[in-house]
Amino acid sequence: MTRRFPGVSVCVAILFLSVPSGCTTRDTLEIPEGLTGLFAYGTLISQTTLERTLEHPYERSSYEVHLIGYEREWKCDPHWRSGDPPVYAHILRGTDSVPVLGQAKFDRSPKEDGRINGILYLLTGEELDSLDRWERDYQRVEVTEEIEEFRFRGAKVYAYVLLREPTPSSAEEEEGICILQKAILDRITSACDSRGLAFREECDRTTRPSEYEIVPWEEIVFENWPW
Repeated sequence: MTRRFPGVSVCVAILFLSVPSGCTTRDTLEIPEGLTGLFAYGTLISQTTLERTLEHPYERSSYEVHLIGYEREWKCDPHWRSGDPPVYAHILRGTDSVPVLGQAKFDRSPKEDGRINGILYLLTGEELDSLDRWERDYQRVEVTEEIEEFRFRGAKVYAYVLLREPTPSSAEEEEGICILQKAILDRITSACDSRGLAFREECDRTTRPSEYEIVPWEEIVFENWPW
């Protein structure tokens, strides 16, 4: 069951700095022993996707909450070329072969007045380990004090962020493009749609527009692909 908190005032977002007159204080959420909070703001917004990744049903409570101080952003991750051996890819534009330098991944970026919606799950250590293996291009960072609706007791809350920050290209680097895979964009859209129209519209408002070309998987040509 996902719980919503429509009446919580946005002034709660600055509660950890001060408590202005008339602001609603955050509720306290006790996280049971053996569980840890995870704030999902991408594909894991969909409980179906979470369950598919965990390979079993999720039967605990979940909560629609907000992470304050951030916006969503698509960032170029050059992970294909960071492996051993590196994987190279290109797309065809007419008779031209355009190198793919990386693909866009969903991430959060600091924004002074930012506020992004997502889903708070309560997971076991084994379940988190399973997600860590799946989210291998990401790492977990603590966001306990950045959840708008709650103060927490019993455990911390985490969110996934990209392992690698985009790096500026140098004069020696091969010219090419970073792409946004259509399948990844579709999964994000579907995850937000699974939570309803209002959730989807808020997700759209709090996501910086992508600057990357959207490319279907079947149009990408790989070299040295290990799978």
